Amino acid sequence: MKEILKFFMRLRAKVDNNQKEIVMSLRAADFQVIHMHMIGRGFPDIIACRAKKCWFIEIKDGPKASFTSAQVEFYMDWQGPSIIVLTSIADVDAFIANPTKYPNKVMKKF
Repeated sequence: MKEILKFFMRLRAKVDNNQKEIVMSLRAADFQVIHMHMIGRGFPDIIACRAKKCWFIEIKDGPKASFTSAQVEFYMDWQGPSIIVLTSIADVDAFIANPTKYPNKVMKKF
């Protein structure tokens, strides 16, 4: 079992500088936030859930931050819901205001 967990989780995964602030804002708005950045392999950084709905969220440190090749590859094969991209507290505020219709930044197929 430990070998399986090691395969999926990285101990020292890189975290965007703004991730803590974004997570705190989501939690303050009653979202349950599950950290997923340690999985790596392009998987989104967090899953945020509220009112029995969940969103996969990629956090980027600023609007000019680029996607890694692993993220691009992951998303090309992804068959799940859209992956939301949050880069700032303004993005978070817009997402919180209406998460089901958050149009600003969604990862597009490359």
